[in-house]
Amino acid sequence: MMLERRTLLLYTASIPFISICANAENTSLSWEFICKRWLELFFREENSLNEQRLSEVFKYFENLVKNKDFYEGFVGALLQSTKIKFPENKQELKKTMQLDQPISRFLVAFFELAMEAYYSSDAGYAELNLNQPPQPMGYTLVT
Repeated sequence: MMLERRTLLLYTASIPFISICANAENTSLSWEFICKRWLELFFREENSLNEQRLSEVFKYFENLVKNKDFYEGFVGALLQSTKIKFPENKQELKKTMQLDQPISRFLVAFFELAMEAYYSSDAGYAELNLNQPPQPMGYTLVT
């Protein structure tokens, strides 16, 4: 169920850029390179990069692009993202994401999906440092 929502979210956010997909083979930058560049910015922590985070999330996106509709929308929007000034840091990224433009809406969806992908992975869940299993509200934890 979640995949369909995510697919729709990214596909809808990138509708104006679908025509770019026809030229995807003619570009010198691959979707993988562009995707990794954005993920590096998303996961950069004070001049360092957590490679584990990057690889976990990139594997997730590699699986998602196997879906033709997702691939068309996602790659089209990634290629369009090369036409804007790439943010140097997270403050610039935040400003770019707050603009009322289609590429900004795509970046917000891309960022949210990247965070969901990471924190749903084993490494991301372990980073949350939860010492007990999830407990529904209103139920007593029996140990």
